[in-house]
Amino acid sequence: MEKLAQEVIDAGDVPAAVDYAIELYRRINALSRDLNEIKGYLREVAKTDVGSSGSRTANIVGNLGTVSVIFERDTVKARRDMALADIEENLSEETFARLFVTRVIVEPSSDFLDKLSELSPAERAVVENFLEIVPSTPKVYLPK
Repeated sequence: MEKLAQEVIDAGDVPAAVDYAIELYRRINALSRDLNEIKGYLREVAKTDVGSSGSRTANIVGNLGTVSVIFERDTVKARRDMALADIEENLSEETFARLFVTRVIVEPSSDFLDKLSELSPAERAVVENFLEIVPSTPKVYLPK
């Protein structure tokens, strides 16, 4: 795999391009596994370095540069089997208001584009002033 992608493309050999893509995909996956493994090691080194200091950042110096490990705050999320809105019934209004933010989310429906085409030109113009339609990119699935 000494060739560059552009060389494979310029050759116009589609089966060779498929093979190149599959091989590249496999190499990237292998490298990603290795990278994730070494990141885990560096996280452990950083934990030891910061100890109980309360520092949220550790810098680890190597020969090619410095790696920064940032300790983020823990994330809170609802358990899968629980509806977070139901907790409101079990807390006082004051406690609920201190702990939670209630938001209303407005997002396009799953069949938005179909429904958009059914609108009058005036209504469609209003909607299109607020939204941008981003063309999708076809997905390419490669075997492992």
